[in-house]
Amino acid sequence: MAAGKARDFNRHNVIGFWGAIPLFLIVLSGVVISYPWASDLVYSLAGENPPPPHGGGPGGGGPGGPGAGGGRAPGERGRGEAGGGGEAGGRRRS
Repeated sequence: MAAGKARDFNRHNVIGFWGAIPLFLIVLSGVVISYPWASDLVYSLAGENPPPPHGGGPGGGGPGGPGAGGGRAPGERGRGEAGGGGEAGGRRRS
């Protein structure tokens, strides 16, 4: 019976060790995407100059760029605006 427990313990350790390698790579790529200092480090290690910062913050920022127009797609109506008329969101009058 002890051999079965030892086998399970070994499998647990092996799967945990080898599963940590792809997990580490996923985390590393997320850090590079999320943090400008990490992205600049990758450019420096590759011997390239990092691109200039685009600014803008969340949503894209600049005029006419992503985020312009109140966050809606062209022609999309928000809740409570005129022009609805469907059954969703209200009572049907007879």
